[in-house]
Amino acid sequence: AQFAIESAAPNPFQVRTTLHVRLGVPQRLHLTVYDTQGRLVADVLNAAHPSGRHQIEVDGSRWPVGVYFARLSTEAGEQTFKLVKV
Repeated sequence: AQFAIESAAPNPFQVRTTLHVRLGVPQRLHLTVYDTQGRLVADVLNAAHPSGRHQIEVDGSRWPVGVYFARLSTEAGEQTFKLVKV
């Protein structure tokens, strides 16, 4: 695969979580987070990255408790990952 969100740790989280992302080729990453109603909660990252494994910290300290969806978009496509804030 050209990219994948491998995990989020911790998940569930209280304040922050870290997404572990793998890129097969260098590419631009755009990470956004949405609530369950599809509203944009955070535009976390929009930058070029080399191939390999990367850690992206997501600060949810201002979000209410609930379920969220992190969407990782690249030139190769998109992947969505469920996050739970407790």
